[in-house]
Amino acid sequence: MDSSALTPIRLNGRTVDLQRGSIADQSGHAIALRPQAIEVLKVLAARPGKIVTKEG
Repeated sequence: MDSSALTPIRLNGRTVDLQRGSIADQSGHAIALRPQAIEVLKVLAARPGKIVTKEG
């Protein structure tokens, strides 16, 4: 995965940091996610504009 896919992004008032595996709300408070959810977000971020299936 290229490093641009791991750059923190703002989405609907939340900050998504895939490199650290964290999401913060508008106030900066951490939002807990399961490890699998972070992995899914990484896969989606690595394939912008493409259809992603469960099989890969």
